[in-house]
Amino acid sequence: MLFIFKNIKTLNKFLSKIKSLIPKNKRKKMPFFFLISIINSLLDFISIAFLTPFLLLIIDKEKVNDFLYSSFEIKFNEKYLLHSLICLVLFYLIKNLIQAKITLSQSKYLYGIGTSLSKKLIRNFIYGNYSFYSNTDKGKLIRDFHRLPVIFITNILLPLYHLISESFILLLITSVGFFLNPKITGVSIILVVLSSFVLIQTKKNKTKKINKTTSITYQSTINNLMNILNGFIEIKSSESEEFFINKFDRSNTKHNNVIAELNTTKQNSIRYLEILTILLISFFLLFLFLNSIDFKNLILLSFFGSAIIKIIPSFNKLINSYIDINSNIHAIDILTTYNNETKKKHECLFNENIKINDISYNYLNKKSIINNLSLEINKGDFIVITGKSGCGKTTLLHIIAGLISPKNGEIIIDDNIRIANEILPFTYMLAQQPFIFQGTLLENITMNTNNVIDYKYINELINELDLKNWVSTLSNGLNTELNLDSKTISGGQKQRIALLRALYSRPSLLIMDEATNQLNTELEIKILQYLEKKVLQNKLTIISSFHNKIALEYASKHYSFDNHSNNF
Repeated sequence: MLFIFKNIKTLNKFLSKIKSLIPKNKRKKMPFFFLISIINSLLDFISIAFLTPFLLLIIDKEKVNDFLYSSFEIKFNEKYLLHSLICLVLFYLIKNLIQAKITLSQSKYLYGIGTSLSKKLIRNFIYGNYSFYSNTDKGKLIRDFHRLPVIFITNILLPLYHLISESFILLLITSVGFFLNPKITGVSIILVVLSSFVLIQTKKNKTKKINKTTSITYQSTINNLMNILNGFIEIKSSESEEFFINKFDRSNTKHNNVIAELNTTKQNSIRYLEILTILLISFFLLFLFLNSIDFKNLILLSFFGSAIIKIIPSFNKLINSYIDINSNIHAIDILTTYNNETKKKHECLFNENIKINDISYNYLNKKSIINNLSLEINKGDFIVITGKSGCGKTTLLHIIAGLISPKNGEIIIDDNIRIANEILPFTYMLAQQPFIFQGTLLENITMNTNNVIDYKYINELINELDLKNWVSTLSNGLNTELNLDSKTISGGQKQRIALLRALYSRPSLLIMDEATNQLNTELEIKILQYLEKKVLQNKLTIISSFHNKIALEYASKHYSFDNHSNNF
């Protein structure tokens, strides 16, 4: 395995990265995995030993008969051959059944690692901070969380397993070969090593190129696909279908060409192996030609004949394992960049007030969008924030929610300074674009069907948010399946489902960012009246930006952004 890497230090670093990616519960099963791998390799080796006597019989039955009689005083009988053949068939039948079970167990173990790795990445992402989410290419995240764990299994761990297991079997064959004839075995090893070196050198630059481009082209393809899915209406409206089709086709063609090049490189390995096989056979025949064919040489001939049957596929696996690993090292490098620790939410309560003192914020070294802003949110406030587009309303709401942290200043909750980049546990943030996911309406409301569902409260909210008539038209009511970001539901209905979800979670602080801007005035007034009642009855605190100035009638406090100073 060292031939893939420059030195032992590089190899150790590579193996350490792999170990860090394997979940701890899977690491405990690794000894068992390697144990059954060794058993698998031993069965392959034994199969060669079982095959050797039958090759001897085919080559020279008389010499075998003389050997049996002189050594064991056993005269060869045709019945022995029949019994031996039955034993041979039974052995290979049982061997392959055992190996099939081993292979299934190995596959479940390895792909279970991929499943656990994807789950760990998603868990760390969801519990991570908003800044990472907002600043990271979504195509990259899809690639990293879904595709790379599969690549890690199929193109790193499986090839690594093949390197270890096939090296083990080749070592056993070589040991027996040295015992039978050191000279011919030594020359054979030199031929194999030289051939390996030539093959690796010829494929080295190609595999590096594939490793460099494959992840980039896949990410680009995903991004172009998402452009089409997200912009379907706008694409058709602007009659730009061909532009987006060609944009997707270019990246997809480039990606598939890289994959085709990788597969071709792997398939061509067997061509080189044919040359190596002919060299080995020619060398061995030359050896036999120059030496008398006694029984010892017959054993050697039958052993090397059996060995070649096994060595050819083993050597092919070794070369292809090298190609797979060297072409996909990017998967390990990318996956190890993610944080492996899940952050726990800091427990804090909102009983009295939230004080925001002299906070400032700017994006990527640009001019500050918020400068030395201060305000106080008391329990039971209904605060409305107004201002022109781009003045910093959304940024402020994100800071209050804990999605992002101010560059300067501090936020104090009930006399406790808030920890940076921490989503407040008592807060619910409603964004401008409502989130509807693939699942039932009930799941979209509760977000967790494992908890006890308060149907009475859900029905109250359905009535108050004027969704009763719409729900009654659904084929299965609350159990109706909604499509991902369903286009059959109006924007106003989506906003009300999102608001229903927020209220159902019973937050202490509800933050709304233009969360009712797709409702007509009459419906918006009705909802504002209900929210005002919730504030008075349950001490719900609301801070929201509104496009409609009618919301000011229900506000206990009003803050307006001044575009000149980026402040209230």
